Amino acid sequence: MLKDTNIQLPLYKGSVVLLQARDSFIVADTRADKEGRFVFNHLADTASYILFFSYPGYAAYSHKITTEKPVNGVLDMER
Repeated sequence: MLKDTNIQLPLYKGSVVLLQARDSFIVADTRADKEGRFVFNHLADTASYILFFSYPGYAAYSHKITTEKPVNGVLDMER
């Protein structure tokens, strides 16, 4: 979920880019929905990625993730 944690509001239409961790190749990109949620489908089961977030008026942020241990094919980053 993409949100401002200070005021607990989602960052609607915030940019989310998924990069391969090993070479920063762009795998996919999307925008956050009204609840700040975003989805990337058909990812490798054991790959390492970098999520890059940006939104006007906010500093860009990146976060390294792995897709290990999904539940029913879904990696929930809120857990």
